Amino acid sequence: MFIVYSPEGQSFIGVPPPRPELKVDPVHPVRSIESFEKEPYPQAEERIQAEQAAGNPHSHHLHHSLSAYEETKEAAPKKVVTLVREIMSFPVITLEIEATFQQAWERMQNSGVQALPIMQETHLVGVVTESMLLTQLMNHVEQRIETILPTPIQDIMQKQVITTVPQTEIRRVAAVMHLYQVHALPVMSEVGEMVGIVTRSDLIERLAEPPPIELYV
Repeated sequence: MFIVYSPEGQSFIGVPPPRPELKVDPVHPVRSIESFEKEPYPQAEERIQAEQAAGNPHSHHLHHSLSAYEETKEAAPKKVVTLVREIMSFPVITLEIEATFQQAWERMQNSGVQALPIMQETHLVGVVTESMLLTQLMNHVEQRIETILPTPIQDIMQKQVITTVPQTEIRRVAAVMHLYQVHALPVMSEVGEMVGIVTRSDLIERLAEPPPIELYV
């Protein structure tokens, strides 16, 4: 039984009409790129020779196309990927764990940054952003500003810090920022040292660049 509903209600009840048999033309398997890398166009060269021997007037077009592809392949990069290390900022402007709300705000304004990793000696222990400071102000709007300025930054900072590594692709960084609603990721080395920081602004700036015209091989 087949029932169709429209905005006005039930409009059809019955058995659906039989559908015509789906017919498709047979296809031939396509050689993978890896096979071409191992054996550069043996079948194509044989085809060119066969078509030339048969007097096909279009055989020269295939020859020129393969030649042009070979030239482009040699000139093109092997992959088009943007990594964190290509857009991250360094050296990183940080803040000490003993700092206050006022010191964090002043450092952000003087340095033109919107996120500060919080350090205890050489260890990353948190991060504070401009939005966190503004939220702190809004939550205590009834208080005088003088009472908020001495607030220890460790009472405001985010203690669970999401980090990345220089080899991460920026598309993964963008996905993490969107998923966890964070504005910056400290970039850590293999030995746990902070070597940079990547922010939403860095991603937007990279995406705003004209895209390269390149060949994936």
